[in-house]
Amino acid sequence: MQTTKNETITSENKLSRRETRRSAMLAAANTLFIEKGYGATSLTDVVKESGGSLATLYDLFGGKEGLFQEVVETQCRKFAQVLHEEKVSDNSLDVALRKIGEHFFHAILAEEGLSFFRLVVSEIRQFPEIGASFYAAGPNAVDTILADYLANQTRRGRLNVVDPMEAARTFISLVIGQFQTMQLCGLPIKMTEQQIKNHLDRSVERFITIFGA
Repeated sequence: MQTTKNETITSENKLSRRETRRSAMLAAANTLFIEKGYGATSLTDVVKESGGSLATLYDLFGGKEGLFQEVVETQCRKFAQVLHEEKVSDNSLDVALRKIGEHFFHAILAEEGLSFFRLVVSEIRQFPEIGASFYAAGPNAVDTILADYLANQTRRGRLNVVDPMEAARTFISLVIGQFQTMQLCGLPIKMTEQQIKNHLDRSVERFITIFGA
């Protein structure tokens, strides 16, 4: 049986509407989780905010934990997108790492990311499953993506990395330093653009000193 052109268009429209609904639910869940907390946010709240139905939400995410995990994974993909830019790999190693470091520094210290981190820490005792979900879909996923990049640079002869995951975590630690802890404690980061630049330059220099080819 041949598929008609109208049937194909109808199928594509359904997929488009489904993806639109999915994006709306993720956006609503992200806002509600941060504003109300994981425990206080119901799936009914998400549907009321985003539109659609509970049946659609369960079909798309499987439930509240699946929805939370997908919210974290979406943030992770945005966070790590700089590593997928073609121009990053084409740059010299120090320039590439500097660009990655700058992206990580600003992204990790952004208020949205910190708010989500605070949410997980505040609710992990009552809902321990979200801690594992957050770590797997967030920090560990970012470490893995960066580790893959560093392993590729080693294969190209630009780095000498034996354990890519260890190297990835070392790089992120050098870039973040104590700043994330200060932010989580409510202490503002008072740095000029020049001071941030100097910090990132030193972080890249130290990393290359440790892992340079």
